[in-house]
Amino acid sequence: MPSEADPERRYRSRAPDDSDHGRFLGNALYATKTIVGARPTLGVWITRLRRPHLAFRDDTDVVVEGYPKSANAFVAHAFDTGQPRQLRVAHTTHVAGQVIAACRRDVPALVLIRDPAQAVSRIALVRPDISLGLLLRGWIRFYRPLLPWRAGFAVGPFGAVTSDLGAVMRRMNERLGTSFTPFDHTPENVRATFEAMEKDWATRIDPDAEAFDVHAGRPSPQRDALTTVIEEKLRGPNYASKLAEAEDLERSFVED
Repeated sequence: MPSEADPERRYRSRAPDDSDHGRFLGNALYATKTIVGARPTLGVWITRLRRPHLAFRDDTDVVVEGYPKSANAFVAHAFDTGQPRQLRVAHTTHVAGQVIAACRRDVPALVLIRDPAQAVSRIALVRPDISLGLLLRGWIRFYRPLLPWRAGFAVGPFGAVTSDLGAVMRRMNERLGTSFTPFDHTPENVRATFEAMEKDWATRIDPDAEAFDVHAGRPSPQRDALTTVIEEKLRGPNYASKLAEAEDLERSFVED
């Protein structure tokens, strides 16, 4: 019998319900976070309380942020590779206010972005307590407040950072006038980065648990099979209008 941590069971608890209501408390907390997170002062302050080692501070060298499941952990772990000194990277809080705070202080930032249906379907797998519609609105709420600051940060599309992060970092250097050493996207360096990610996740989830494969960032056939079902639902008529809005927003970032 699968445990409560089994992602298949967690998703099945959502799947029969076409309305995708989520749960009241999960929806309320998530909606609050997505609204507050766009406010740089309040968002950064709360992040410092919750995750101080990841928050934007006066000594931050670079900010790496994006909606969940947009290669945040991979880029954050890989970014420091090959630098002449250890960098202080503010990352993986999924708070847009961190990027805005960086832009205000002329601190370089890299915003990661992924096809909204792909990103939302993958976070939905691990957050069945939040409705799909609200997760999709959360994607929009993360990126829309960043549009007025677009000139102040670089963008890393998911396909680009997962295939050649070094090229993205070189474009970032050109755009922002930085001099970061580009990641050498070799199989050995990629493997080392995934190992660092899994070591980090192992402090939060038992590596032998079924849920570990779903949460950890390494490519996973099990996760892909489950998220395909959710992604097909997101691309259906119930979410067409909101998904189109998100895709238009994605193009405004990627096509620049």
